[in-house]
Amino acid sequence: AVESSLYDPDTTLDSFMQDARDKHCDRIEVSYDFFFGGSTRENYPDSELTVKAFKVVHDYAKKYGMAFGASLISPLDLCGKGAHLHNAPGVTWQMQEAPVENGAYSVTCRRQLQWYNNKGPVHLTLKKVSAVAFDEEQIPGTDLYYVDENRIARIPDAAWDPLPDTQVTTGAGYGFDLIHISGAVPCDKKRVLAILEYETPEIDYFEDKAQSYFNGVIDLHAQNGITYGGFYSDEMHIQFDWDLGTHFGQTEIHTRYMTPSLVDTFASLYGDNYHDMRKYMVYFTYGRGEGASFAPVQHVLGTDPDRIMDTWLFRKRYFELLSGRVVHLACAAKEYAESLFGGPIMTRAHATWQEAPTCDHVGDPKDGPVSRYDYLPTYDWGASIRENMSGCYDYFRWNEFLSGAGTDHAEGGFGDRDYYSQAFAASLGSLNRFEKAYSAMWGCPKPIVDRFYHVGAAYSAKDLFHGLPQGMQHRESDVLVLYPTQLNYPEERFGTWISQYGYCNYITQEKLLEYGCATDDGRLLVNGRFYRALVAQYELFLSHEAMDMLESFAARGGRLIWTGAPALYYDDGASCRDRFLALFGLSDVASPALPTFCQGAVVQFTGPLSGISPMEVPTALRPDGIYPATPSTGVPAALCGGQTVGVKKGNCLYLGFRVRDDQSGSTGRDIDTLYRVLLAMGGYSEGSLEAASRDPQARYIMNRFPNGCVTVANHYRAFEERGWKGGFFRDEEADKKALEGRQLPSESIELTDECILGHRVTCSAFGALSYRFDGRLTAFAAGKATGITLDGTAYTLSDRPVDLSFAQVEKRFVAPGIQNLVMARAEGPCTLTLPVSFAPKKALACTVDWQNAQDPVPFTCRNGSVTLTV
Repeated sequence: AVESSLYDPDTTLDSFMQDARDKHCDRIEVSYDFFFGGSTRENYPDSELTVKAFKVVHDYAKKYGMAFGASLISPLDLCGKGAHLHNAPGVTWQMQEAPVENGAYSVTCRRQLQWYNNKGPVHLTLKKVSAVAFDEEQIPGTDLYYVDENRIARIPDAAWDPLPDTQVTTGAGYGFDLIHISGAVPCDKKRVLAILEYETPEIDYFEDKAQSYFNGVIDLHAQNGITYGGFYSDEMHIQFDWDLGTHFGQTEIHTRYMTPSLVDTFASLYGDNYHDMRKYMVYFTYGRGEGASFAPVQHVLGTDPDRIMDTWLFRKRYFELLSGRVVHLACAAKEYAESLFGGPIMTRAHATWQEAPTCDHVGDPKDGPVSRYDYLPTYDWGASIRENMSGCYDYFRWNEFLSGAGTDHAEGGFGDRDYYSQAFAASLGSLNRFEKAYSAMWGCPKPIVDRFYHVGAAYSAKDLFHGLPQGMQHRESDVLVLYPTQLNYPEERFGTWISQYGYCNYITQEKLLEYGCATDDGRLLVNGRFYRALVAQYELFLSHEAMDMLESFAARGGRLIWTGAPALYYDDGASCRDRFLALFGLSDVASPALPTFCQGAVVQFTGPLSGISPMEVPTALRPDGIYPATPSTGVPAALCGGQTVGVKKGNCLYLGFRVRDDQSGSTGRDIDTLYRVLLAMGGYSEGSLEAASRDPQARYIMNRFPNGCVTVANHYRAFEERGWKGGFFRDEEADKKALEGRQLPSESIELTDECILGHRVTCSAFGALSYRFDGRLTAFAAGKATGITLDGTAYTLSDRPVDLSFAQVEKRFVAPGIQNLVMARAEGPCTLTLPVSFAPKKALACTVDWQNAQDPVPFTCRNGSVTLTV
């Protein structure tokens, strides 16, 4: 019997498999996840007992006609004894800065003993404490301190002693004690950086045999007769601790994964000087003091803007090297497994783990207004640095490994009133091999979850009910936004949260170059999808190829909108200043290293943007820095404090500030500046449903899909998230009380002769409505509906209101030997009358899963429609 509250106490392996087969499941998957309980871990994918246990479950699944999957090649799984036998364990360095007094330093800090994540506890071993000494010089008017890399001195390894009775293991499983570190400084330096070097129970991902270790685990299971159809792949990242409460922001664990092989790889790419990586750890330190005394101090390589940018480029290169290597190992292992077992091997789940802004700290409401949809002075700290340290910050890279992918941006009670998570799922899905990604959420009362998923249906970020009429693809968008990963490199306090905006798709520079090209008609073609406008939110560095693409796109008529810091440097460190200035019609622009901060100032739009309402700069935080420019061939488009901060040259627009957008009104009103800029620049096509949906007066969100389907759902953007706890397991009574006296957004859809994309639509439905119409109705999905009227023709599909979905299936989904196929689903008894374009020869039906229909049902076919009874 399975001893878990997830299953009935009388469950056996036979009864479990029988139940799965009865539900027409085609794969049994074993997930190893301490989220559902556990305190110790002894078995790993290469442990003898694990292999034996998986073999038993695999054979039972096979006996019942199902494939098998398990949690096998996640980096979090590949740890324990097997990793140590590899003779190249993981290494992480913890940084602790201290002042020098009387030729010595002394500091007390936490020693990492145990990290805990969704794969359970892992134990760290402190091997030694080394140290470097340095001097620093503040750059006037900034929080930047210059440290000369050539004058950083190695000093003797430090002595350290644990402090008695300080060991702690938190309720979240994080274990540490306090240690005292001290040492002499035999040189005239004012500060010291102590580096605590730990061995971690994972492999050296940069060691030559790392790939063979991944593949060897797969071989071990294959040799024992286990074949795989899936790998459980939730929250893909390397070892780190998940305790948000004990260490976050100012108290975060300041670590970097740093093995000898990683150092050698970095030095081979970027210079032999990096073989002495310890001294460069100085440039990873951030902040000094805690609480009210905290100062956002960071060290940089020089006093001039070029050397400041070199510092940020150093950080960018490190983090991107780490994530790139780990993702490559996982992708190669998956491809190897597919070569052994056949493919595809499904790797469903998501890489989002401590995503921004869901897991960010936004301050205490008693100190002033707070928001998860915009920066305010009360903003505290972003979670992105945690994902960067653990190798999962670039979701678009992990999208190559995951099947369909997905996002948990709306987890933990954060319902995402800007629809950022749904748009992000659509962004991943539009690039994914399987064309489909999901946007999941938990931590809210069920009525909030329901409304979240209704909007999710409008992005096809939910399920098959609307997905089939939509062609199993995500909605179309005219606008592509460069996802701002580079914000984390100049200041780790910030992450990918610039403007949460749900009326676009997102992409990184890397994936834009991999999948995209500029077309002759002024659009970007990216993996089969066309975009009219490209928006940069915060890009400090461009590759040479990216600059080429921007110029080509703009020259052919594409709308290019640049916001935030200008990109004056290539990612090889060379200058691209002249090309950037020419592209936007500028003769000069402020350095991206030295923004001007002017909290409370107002941006006034002028010239080609004169119809847009003024926008306040809400904070003096780095994302709200402004970068004035001097026009040459361009014309002024925005002013702030007497300086030009916006310039338009033809179809290219430079806006040297964060262009806000907050449809949820979380700062008191709907701020729609980005939306209005896109409209003014022609970013949306005429009649765009996305543009109409973003309008502050719109009741519905509407989207069009590549196959012509239209989906409609009610907005819930104005409903404030407050009053409930964000836990996974819900207290229904507490949730009910949290919603008492509050008017929930409607779930009813009432369209009366509404003009949508040139057609007149009348329909009464619940939740979400999808339809496909090309002169006749070819697909429909809605809750509690009987049918729809299109251009005066009434299609009565059911004799009573019912949750109904049907579609004539696209040829690319139809198996060989089937000429035409209509799929229909009705969740309740009714008589269906469905329009079809062919005379069907047979009908099948089932009561659980429409992908496995078996029993024939009687039907009649007359005048282009089929009638059957459910």
